[in-house]
Amino acid sequence: MRLSCPGKSFLLGEYAVLEGAPALVAAVNRRAFLEPSPQASRARRDLVAFARQRAAQVFNLPLAPLLYRADTDAFSHQRHKLGLGSSAAVTVLAVASVASENRLDIHHHAVRLRIWEAAFDIHNAFQNAVGSGGDLAASLFGGLLVINPQPNTQAPRIESLTLAQDAHLSFVYTGKSASTSELVKTVQAFKARHPGRYSECIETMRETAKTALSTNLLSAENLQTAFATYGRAMDHLGRISGAPIITNPIRQLMQLADKTGGTAKPSGAGGGDLIVAVFDQVDNLSRFEKNARENGFFPLSLKLDSEGLTQTASHQLKQRNTP
Repeated sequence: MRLSCPGKSFLLGEYAVLEGAPALVAAVNRRAFLEPSPQASRARRDLVAFARQRAAQVFNLPLAPLLYRADTDAFSHQRHKLGLGSSAAVTVLAVASVASENRLDIHHHAVRLRIWEAAFDIHNAFQNAVGSGGDLAASLFGGLLVINPQPNTQAPRIESLTLAQDAHLSFVYTGKSASTSELVKTVQAFKARHPGRYSECIETMRETAKTALSTNLLSAENLQTAFATYGRAMDHLGRISGAPIITNPIRQLMQLADKTGGTAKPSGAGGGDLIVAVFDQVDNLSRFEKNARENGFFPLSLKLDSEGLTQTASHQLKQRNTP
């Protein structure tokens, strides 16, 4: 048995989603894999082992005495993490492995909902923090998703959206990885010191996301307007909190996108990793990526992945199951 799932890219809702605002997240075509391996880690705090043990308890199912190895190499560029949600993808795969071993159909919607709820709680427990769940949802369900947070740490409500044909996305790696947890920690410390200023900035983000996501079809114009407003709000939040959200490389890429007829913003918490840009013309996107490459950045061939979690049988398993 071999399981795989896509990574994620946040398009809208960073920071504000932790305060109840909706977020837009895309599953992208870099995949993580999980399969049995005798060389897998036996460490107690290994994420795969942790998630499998917790999933067996949640599902009330037996846990097969197997070791699994996770492969998230595609989530990196030259050994630097791209911010595509590797721990979330591994959590989804580990939880799904328990369901699959017990002959549950992981492609069935009801089973996926059980995997989703378990993965949300397990990922939060492993990280000792309450995340938005957007990365988990993208890896499990695939596609373009709206994450609607729910009260009392319940798993968010998820809705699907469609990207209009005139909306062309570009993803560029800045050349530097960033720590989302450290950025969020800095912003949360600012919130504790200056709750009023924090709330004012978050409200701008919330309203921007709500307005943009009030449609079932996201046009280039809709996204460009939202990206521009949200990017400015993230910049403002970084300045007032002291968190390096919009770094010089990110600002340079945002300016390059603007000069070539597009709009860019950080994809995720900022500080490095990825930016996402939207264009209404493919030629403009190509010029932007050419300019970005010439300035030392790394355009990535990321596309939306609509498939989500998948399972394939190994050659050995096929043979064993043959009468």
